[in-house]
Amino acid sequence: MDETRSVTNRKIEDEALDRLVDHLRKTGSEIEIVARPDRDRHRRGRAVDAEVVVDGRLVGVEITQHIDGARDHVEIPRLQRVMESDLDAEVHRLGLGLVAIGFQFRALPPRAALRAAIPTLVAEIMAALPDLAPGARSEVAIHSTCSFVRNLRLTHYPDGGLGVVWAGGSDTWGGYVAAIASEFAAHLVETKADQGSAYEEVWVVVLSRTGSIEANDLEEAMAEVAAATPGNWRRMWVLGPNHEQPVEVHLPGR
Repeated sequence: MDETRSVTNRKIEDEALDRLVDHLRKTGSEIEIVARPDRDRHRRGRAVDAEVVVDGRLVGVEITQHIDGARDHVEIPRLQRVMESDLDAEVHRLGLGLVAIGFQFRALPPRAALRAAIPTLVAEIMAALPDLAPGARSEVAIHSTCSFVRNLRLTHYPDGGLGVVWAGGSDTWGGYVAAIASEFAAHLVETKADQGSAYEEVWVVVLSRTGSIEANDLEEAMAEVAAATPGNWRRMWVLGPNHEQPVEVHLPGR
């Protein structure tokens, strides 16, 4: 890792630690930071990223970042966020409940072409929303004119909530957050299990840099790897990319 990237990552992890500590102090915990993320931690004999003292006991803190590797992991959520405000407003105007947008994309076009297609996608979905039946479960297929859209379908769940949710993927991204969380949880346990072995208690902080891993999905994924999860991993949190409040992941048996 080059020096610039190393410094950037340390700053990101340092900020994540401050976010967690500030949150816990607001909930009444007596907590002090005694060691911060440091590129020389291994030379100093510290295997985890940081240490805190909580109500008089020493806790090791492992901070790990989840950064999506595929372009689709970034572009598809961005496309969804841009479209959601208009679509949510229309769903509310029509008196609908929860509308699930099921999609399957082919390989994505270049960024400029993808973003230029957003108004077309919004218009096609808007035109199909009135075909859903208020008060009843209903579906409608959309034959999109966007060349990268293989399938597009709306499903209305009248008692499922309000607004829109997304479910789908692309040829180069499975797209299912639960699958991403499962893969991440297995990798986390495989690569980090021994790093906090010197501590009676370890906290794990997952910094989801693009927001593609959420606490509820990670909680289910950690249940799948419960047998391999170190017993001293007592607490875990997910921190999103937009300075949201940390969300705790409840580990099995803790």
